[in-house]
Amino acid sequence: MKKSQLRQWGVALLALVCLLAAVLPIGGFPPLAARLAALALVAAGVALSAGSPSRVAVPYAILSAWTLVQVIPLPMRVLRALSPRAADVWRDALAPVGGAVTSAPLSLCPEATWLEVAKWAGLGGAALLGAAAHRKSGLSRSLSVGLVAAVVVALSHVGHGLAGATRVWGLYRPTNTFSGFHVGPLLNVNTLSGYLLLGAFAGLALVYSSRLRQSAATALVLVCTSGLVIFVVVLASRSAVAALLAGSVLATALYVLRTRGDSRRIPPMGAIVATAAVVATGAGLAVLGFGGEIAQGLGEKNFTKLKVVVDATSMVRDYPLFGVGRGAFSGIYHLYRTVPDDEFWTHPENVAVAFSVEWGVPATLVAIASFAWVGATSRPSRSAARLVLLAGVATVVAQNLFDFGLEALGVGALAAYLWGVAASSGGGEARAADRTSRPVQAALVGLALVGAALSSSATPPLDARNKAFAASRGGDVSAVAPYLARFPADPYFPLLGGMVAGAKEPARAIGWYNRALELAPRWGLVHLELARALARLGARRQALLEARLVVDAGSTSSRDALALAIALARDADELSGVVTPGGRSERDALRVLWELTPAESPLRPAIERRLLEGSPCEVAVLVAHAEAALRTLRTPGAGCDGDARPACLARVVAAREKLRACPDSSAPGARLDAEVLWESGEQARALDAFEESCRSRGATTDCFAALAERAATAKDFKRMQRATRIVTSARCLTASDCGAAWAWAAQLHRAAGDLVGAYLVLQKSVDANPTAEGYRAAADAAVLAGMRDRALVALRHAVALDPSDTASQARISELEAARPVSSTLVPSRRPPRPIGP
Repeated sequence: MKKSQLRQWGVALLALVCLLAAVLPIGGFPPLAARLAALALVAAGVALSAGSPSRVAVPYAILSAWTLVQVIPLPMRVLRALSPRAADVWRDALAPVGGAVTSAPLSLCPEATWLEVAKWAGLGGAALLGAAAHRKSGLSRSLSVGLVAAVVVALSHVGHGLAGATRVWGLYRPTNTFSGFHVGPLLNVNTLSGYLLLGAFAGLALVYSSRLRQSAATALVLVCTSGLVIFVVVLASRSAVAALLAGSVLATALYVLRTRGDSRRIPPMGAIVATAAVVATGAGLAVLGFGGEIAQGLGEKNFTKLKVVVDATSMVRDYPLFGVGRGAFSGIYHLYRTVPDDEFWTHPENVAVAFSVEWGVPATLVAIASFAWVGATSRPSRSAARLVLLAGVATVVAQNLFDFGLEALGVGALAAYLWGVAASSGGGEARAADRTSRPVQAALVGLALVGAALSSSATPPLDARNKAFAASRGGDVSAVAPYLARFPADPYFPLLGGMVAGAKEPARAIGWYNRALELAPRWGLVHLELARALARLGARRQALLEARLVVDAGSTSSRDALALAIALARDADELSGVVTPGGRSERDALRVLWELTPAESPLRPAIERRLLEGSPCEVAVLVAHAEAALRTLRTPGAGCDGDARPACLARVVAAREKLRACPDSSAPGARLDAEVLWESGEQARALDAFEESCRSRGATTDCFAALAERAATAKDFKRMQRATRIVTSARCLTASDCGAAWAWAAQLHRAAGDLVGAYLVLQKSVDANPTAEGYRAAADAAVLAGMRDRALVALRHAVALDPSDTASQARISELEAARPVSSTLVPSRRPPRPIGP
């Protein structure tokens, strides 16, 4: 191999190593991995592009420099003039501890913003790396780097899935539950889909490059690209599948328009056939192997992310010029959120809105203009394959209007690299540098070094929350205080401070909670903790008002707030007032309130009336009324004895009729029909109805247990055995569980008069879980069944397990004296295995 070819392959290999270093450590999200990857990308990109044009990195240098501006501390009067909202947040950051802030940056999360300075400099280095790889190693090799990087990431996920891994690389355990091929460097489905899409479009452009078209590697490229398409479809990300189809059509159309009449290129029809074959083969194989999972993923109707985007537009109105600071979205979002408060959103999943929120509208417009300027001045349309690649990258960016996968450093690095390949002019190593080269390269190096150095102590918000919680578990509020200035917009830290302070001094906690509510007025957990603090201080009415605010917000803490209200309310009006009439969560809240209120409480009837006024077909309430009538019917001395019984049974039937008119009442209605038949003396029909209702309800264990008990009462042995088999197989999870399940079945046999069956089933119980108590119960059953020899064997096993059991020893003596047994009868190591019922 010639020296020039070795140099070309060396450049391609260096680019591949840098890209994989940015993605394999969990997508480049850990701060240390992000800093090191950013420095490596900048170093490699600047070194390889020395003396060459660097305009592809201009947009990244501008954004990194602007991010640096956001994190420079300013006097408060200057900050107020530039961003009044940010100044308000910083001014009160130390209010819970009585401190004051004299200077602060535009960013509301400086730690995250310092890291973003280095990250965006690193993305600029990745763009330089792509341009240099194109110039020094050629288009085919530079495209191969993007394809191979995506294949390596895909294989890493497949390897994790085949190994059944729950940790990434055996080290990192995700905070959420992932399984199968979802475990790997890119845990988020949309992020992984975006990375694989970039690799697939690199492979598609590689197919269209004239040099590779004549190479034997074409088949391998097609196989790898089809494999990436399979993975994208299997992941079932709605936006990724749409981007795959739209990007394929766009890329093919651009190629056909560019190469029409050019005999040196793949014919237009060949390009169409190649693209269709790749997409159709990948999609077809994916559907063939994972059709059900794909349909479920693509049919998902959760559009919460769109609500987050709408919420974020309100943030743009409050921070239009300078933004909240790159990476600071998650802290300030609590002030604007309308989605459930148990969800943690780090970014709005729309690239345009996210950039406008965090950088401000002017910087976002400048970024768009700079990318357009680079694309227009570099003339990438001279190469059809590069035009296809540019279309693919643009499609993935468009995907990020719905899924923000580019936020991961690894995905952004591959996108920047392919942008550098597509937007560079190519043409060998001797290309003269333009006037922007040295300033851009120097700026990237400086920004990467400064950002990496000053973000050395950066902690992601979730990690900071966990550290603050761990530090405060001893009840020390001072452990929370340092986080107030590091994350001034995040309401979690004043909430945590209030919880710590409230454990000893409820009055002191009020100030902490008020600060948290300034930052997150809709966060139900803050209102709930404030309500608890007020209740401890004796401010009962104010506590009930805070509980009402939790319920009105539809918070996930509503159930706890309602439980607190039940404990605090003195009459039905106070309790009912916790739920706002006509509120969006009124019915759900009333249902929970009814469930939590004890049945014997004098407050419950008022809740029932209000619930039935708004929803006459509240099935749970109607079923409870019918069950109450049944209990009265069955309770001796409750007024349903003798001649009064028909009237009580009529009340049960009337309650059943009310339920019959309601939808979604077939399962409890069938059970009530069976109960009515049973109380009417039609036991055979009642048992048929019970069994049918159990099977229609999905064969619940409790239902079949009740059926077995009724069948035992009716001495329907076959039905009882069928039901007990279902119950015991469901309950038999451990040895002790098995023993308890068979002991329960033995009681049914005894109640049904089957004494021999009771002994045999108890024998199964001690087989499953040999205990002295179990053997004593088996001996009792054997005596009742007239099997004294078996009783002796069981008692001897009981004594062997518990030598201090003098009662069993005395019973052995009694049984031996009453009926002598053969001298050959000795206890075995295990009792004889009986034939079960």
